[in-house]
Amino acid sequence: SALGLAFPLLFAIAIILVSRYLDDVHLDQDAVLVGEIGVAWTNTNSHCFENCDAVTITPQDERAETGRRCINCATEGISPRDVKAEFEDFCTNCGTYTAAEAWRERLIDEAPLLVYFPRSITVMGLITLINLGFVLLLYKELKLSTFDAGLAAALGFKPGVIHYALMVLVSITAVGAFDAVGSVLVVAFFIIPPATAYLLTDRLSRMIILSPIFGTLGAYTGYDLARGSFLGIFHMEDLLKFLDKTIGLSGYTEWDTSISASMVLMMFFFFLVVWVFSPKQGLILALLRRRLQRESFATQLLLGHIHHHQGTPEADAELAVASLHRHLNWSSVRMQRILARTRALNLVCVEDNHVHLTERGIKRVIEFREHHLQPE
Repeated sequence: SALGLAFPLLFAIAIILVSRYLDDVHLDQDAVLVGEIGVAWTNTNSHCFENCDAVTITPQDERAETGRRCINCATEGISPRDVKAEFEDFCTNCGTYTAAEAWRERLIDEAPLLVYFPRSITVMGLITLINLGFVLLLYKELKLSTFDAGLAAALGFKPGVIHYALMVLVSITAVGAFDAVGSVLVVAFFIIPPATAYLLTDRLSRMIILSPIFGTLGAYTGYDLARGSFLGIFHMEDLLKFLDKTIGLSGYTEWDTSISASMVLMMFFFFLVVWVFSPKQGLILALLRRRLQRESFATQLLLGHIHHHQGTPEADAELAVASLHRHLNWSSVRMQRILARTRALNLVCVEDNHVHLTERGIKRVIEFREHHLQPE
């Protein structure tokens, strides 16, 4: 949550400052804010494997090309055609050429064997190794200083140093990834996969394993979504055509979206699925738990009311089936549902249109009082 608040705020401030004070800087929405990971591969480094020797051309080299230039035209402000112009011979192609440059200028007979590799993969691969080594070597120290800094300090560790080292790595990772994919995708990968994993487990080790799995799923399926396929189930253009026929999209039926935005969307989709169906903190489980708690409370309230009035002069009025819901301030429908549930559990019985506790119901009330109402 802190990263989700801090990074977009700082990026927004930086963009405002650049827009306000730097006139010659072009801020492109896709490249800076959203990021275009689809063209990150064009920023490459070349690696040579054969015929990699550099070529140096000197004036004495037979491949040297000569030309003439005016040596006093600029200082005296005259034209090269002026009779006062003085000239000298110089080498036009002298210098040191890499193997690729030498082949491009046809200074060598055999082409070098070059492999072009995306620079962002090299940078992020190195950062990944650094992060992985840091976490593996200092896993126990990181865990202890993060969740119990006081105990870590008492055991001789320096939680402050470990914390700031972690923050430095986070910053390095953000800067390295920002160059390739943009700020939105970086922050999304920082926040959404760990948040999704946290819905499934409370153990840090499992969370560290699940987080990159969800990130990988989001990246893979997000790329497919950008191409127009949603999880291989249907094509987005078919959906747009259907919506155009039903609600009208002014003929807009071509799916054209950012790869980075699609990845964020798919990561958020997986987060929603896990949030709804999680067996630990899922929405459905929470709704079922709350309903069971309400039902349990209503059952206990009904049993307490019956136990309080059973055997008293007011029993005929208080425990009549027809008027029981008014004494508990319930609707008649809810009263019928709770009464049917308690009868199914053999906690109450109905005799002569009056409700009575069974032996099991009396035992349930006594246990509740002993455990929850009696002072220790």
